Amino acid sequence: MKVIEMEKIYLFANEACPYCQKVMATLKEKSIEFEFVEIPMDREQRPTTEWNGKTYAELFDDNITIPKMIIEENGEQTKIMSSDEMIDHFSK
Repeated sequence: MKVIEMEKIYLFANEACPYCQKVMATLKEKSIEFEFVEIPMDREQRPTTEWNGKTYAELFDDNITIPKMIIEENGEQTKIMSSDEMIDHFSK
């Protein structure tokens, strides 16, 4: 029997960021569960913010803008790099 893993969504964002707020509102409106990973508004602190043993800069190839998203499903990781792409992804 093949085990199917549930999709897990990680949103790297800050509640004070208007782009992040737009994505969070879309996810909540569509009742999509996600794990919120707080990223500082201060751009100088972002590169060294750690998650699962990697820095934010390492996770996203030195692109430190917010928001960012990682979707894990069946052992695969998909990275979404902008708020518009995130909203489009969940509007299908």
